[in-house]
Amino acid sequence: MYVTQIDEKIVKGIKVRTRNADEMNPDSSKISGLWQRFYGDIFSNLAPGASILGVYCNYESDFTGEFDVVAVSAVHE
Repeated sequence: MYVTQIDEKIVKGIKVRTRNADEMNPDSSKISGLWQRFYGDIFSNLAPGASILGVYCNYESDFTGEFDVVAVSAVHE
């Protein structure tokens, strides 16, 4: 994994709220389903070469708390 800074963008996507403990159990994991839905419902509507990003944000606390994961693509205007 690497971290990079990008210019501000308008994005569209889908979101789940989860926590690390839930992601350790396949029965309660949400992130894999998020990406399956993104690629199943949204990807085919994107322009060729569209940027796809996974954004982790809105952390409740530390590694034990809830957070949002958003699968997005930049909107070209």
